[in-house]
Amino acid sequence: MGPGRMSISRRLAAYALALIAAAIMVSGCGGSADTAAADPDAPKQHGGLVTIGMDQEPACLNEKIQCGSMAATTMIAASLWDGLLDIDAEGNYAPKIATDVPTKENGSVKDTPDGGMTVTMHLKPEARWSDGRPITCDDVAFRWSTTMDERWQVVSRKGWELIKDVECPDAQTVVFVWAERYAPYLGIVSAAPLPKHVLDGKDFNKYFNEAIPISSGPFMLKKWNRAVDVQLKRNPEYWDAGKDERPWLDTIRYVFVADTNTLKIQLRTGEVDIISPPPDSTLKEELEGFPRGGYQIEPGIYWEQIAFNNAKAPTNDINVRKAIAYSIDRDQITDVVLKGQVERLDSTLLPAKKEYYIPAWKDVKYDTKKAAGYLEKSGYKRNGQYFEKGGKPLTVQFKSTAGNDLRLKVAQLLQQRLKANGIKMDIALEPPNVFFGQSTPNGAFGMALWAWSSGIDPSQETMFPCDQIPSEANDFSGQNNYRYCNEKVSELIKQANVTTDQAERIRMTHEIQTLMAADMPMLPLFQRPETLAYTERTLGMDSNPLGGLVWNAADWAVMK
Repeated sequence: MGPGRMSISRRLAAYALALIAAAIMVSGCGGSADTAAADPDAPKQHGGLVTIGMDQEPACLNEKIQCGSMAATTMIAASLWDGLLDIDAEGNYAPKIATDVPTKENGSVKDTPDGGMTVTMHLKPEARWSDGRPITCDDVAFRWSTTMDERWQVVSRKGWELIKDVECPDAQTVVFVWAERYAPYLGIVSAAPLPKHVLDGKDFNKYFNEAIPISSGPFMLKKWNRAVDVQLKRNPEYWDAGKDERPWLDTIRYVFVADTNTLKIQLRTGEVDIISPPPDSTLKEELEGFPRGGYQIEPGIYWEQIAFNNAKAPTNDINVRKAIAYSIDRDQITDVVLKGQVERLDSTLLPAKKEYYIPAWKDVKYDTKKAAGYLEKSGYKRNGQYFEKGGKPLTVQFKSTAGNDLRLKVAQLLQQRLKANGIKMDIALEPPNVFFGQSTPNGAFGMALWAWSSGIDPSQETMFPCDQIPSEANDFSGQNNYRYCNEKVSELIKQANVTTDQAERIRMTHEIQTLMAADMPMLPLFQRPETLAYTERTLGMDSNPLGGLVWNAADWAVMK
C-alpha cells in the first residue's frame, strides 16, 4: 500500500480529494536544493532517459490482480494505462478518455425506478491503443466482465459487483447499469479499460504478469529484468500526444534498491534521477544539503497504522489489542521519528475529509495502568518483566518491511514501550514482496506496520467488511488483512455506499469510526508526508500526492 500494497485500481481510487486544503505539513523546494534544480521554464527536447529509484520491486506487473496489489506495481502501471477519468492537480476528477465527468447535474447519472442507477459516458473518438486500434465501449465492458470473472484473482470486486450490465449503444458510448445506487461510482467508472482484442481468451491471472505488449498511456513496457529494473519506452502512437508530441522522454527506468539510505546516496551521485523516499527525521535536512537537485514535500495520502491480526492469538483477544494500543505513545512516534512534521492521526479517514472525519481514537493514549488493566481482564498476571498466562510470557509477533528506516525506528520504539508494559514484541522485517504478497494476505503476523492510501471517497469497503477477509474462498482477493469482522460495521459500510443522502452517509461514517475504535482492530499512527526528490538534469517535476509520482510523466524531459 514504501507505502503498502493497498491500491485498488490504478491510482484513481487511491487519492484523497481535499488534501491540498489540509496542509498539515507544507514545505516547498527549499534552500540550495531549489536553486540547483533545473529551470522549470527551460525549453524541452525529445529523447533521453530518466531513472527512478524504488525501494520495492513488484511481484508481478498486473496491478489489477492480487500479486500486483503493491504501490510499486501501481506506479509502474500508471504510465501504461489511461483511465476514463483522471485526477488533476487540484484533486478533482477530470476527463481523460471520457469526454466529461458524469454527474446528476449534467444528466449523465440517473436513478432508475428499481432502486438502481445508470451512468452514461462518451469516449473521445481519438483514443487509441498503442497498436492503433480504437479504444471503444467493448474495452470498457471487457474491464467489467474481467473484474467479475471468478476465475481471475482480482484485488477487489467491491462496487463492480453492483453493476448488472455495461451497455454499448455505439462504439463511443458507455452505459453502466447499476443494480443499486452507489455513492462512490466515480472511483469505478474512472478505471482504465482493458484491450479486449488482446486479452480475450487469455489467462488474466498470468498474461500481463511478466510482459505487457500494449498500452493506452504515454509509455509502453520494454522489459522487466527481475531484481534489477523495469524499463518503459515511449509510446510512439500515444493518442493524447498533443502538439508537443508527448511524451518527451524515450525511456523511464525503474531500478530496485531495497535500502532507502542507498537510494539517497544514488540520487546524490546521479545513479538515479528521481526518488520518493519514505519520511524520516533527517530527510528534509539531508535534501537541503544536496547541491545538485531539488525536492518537494507535500501532505501525503498514505497513513501509517498498527494492524492487529484479529484471528490469531494473542491479538484475537480484544483486551490484548487494547493493552498494546495503550502501551504505544503515538505522540512520541511523531515527535521522535518525524520531529513533529505531522500530528498523531485519530481515524481511518484523513482530517481533510471534514464532514466525514471524527477523531475516534483521540482518547487512546499511552497509559500504563489501562494497559495492565486490560491484560488482567484476560487472565494475564505480571511475573517479573512480562505478563504471563499459563506460565508463558505474552509475546506478539511484529512484522513490517525491511530496508525502511522509518518503520525500523517505529518498531524499535514500539518494542521499548511494550516491554516496559510487560509485553514481549518479536520483530521480523521482511522484503516488501514477501510482506505484502504473503504475510499480510495469509495472516502470518500478530501485529504489523503498513500504510493505506486514503480514497477520494470516504468509503473503506475493501478494507474492513467481513467479506473482504482474504481466504481461499475469495482467492485471497480481499484487503481486510486484519481478519476483522463486525457485522454491524460491515452493514453500515454497505448502506453508506448506496445512500444518496449525504447527511445520512455522514452519520453512518461517524458511527463506523466509533464502532471500530471500540473494537481496536488497528491503531492509526500518522499521515505520511510525501517527498519528491530529483537531480538537476530533470525537467517537469511537479509533486502531486493526489495523482501519484508519475502523474505527469508525459511532460518530463531531461537537459541535454
